[in-house]
Amino acid sequence: MNTDGCLRHQIRTMMQRSLLLLTLLGTSGCDWASTPVTASPEKATEALEKALTAWKEGKAETELKPEIYVQDPDWMKGRRLLGHAVVSAGEVLGASYSVQVELTLADTDGKSESKKVWYIVSTSPETTVIRDLFHP
Repeated sequence: MNTDGCLRHQIRTMMQRSLLLLTLLGTSGCDWASTPVTASPEKATEALEKALTAWKEGKAETELKPEIYVQDPDWMKGRRLLGHAVVSAGEVLGASYSVQVELTLADTDGKSESKKVWYIVSTSPETTVIRDLFHP
């Protein structure tokens, strides 16, 4: 029995539900009768592409603020993005959009590697691009 995979799935589900709840609470304001915002795959994909292109161009993730808030541990560590490709079409998760991307990264010493990662992108009320560290 793979308890590690089961635990990761439970944590991912909990994180997605928490993110959805926070997004819904943040967008609801005082009008509790309002309809929750659903993620736009087109806007999310555009925001993700803009963020990854900025990284590839050598910009800091903070340079995208306030238009896009980005959180990626490899970017924050100073690793360079050499290339990227969307692997999956993505999945709408309430007010967010989950998409898998293959990154080709280089360390500060020039050593490169490719890896597949997941991002959770939200377009309302703020545009955020966050690396999903709990996705299997």
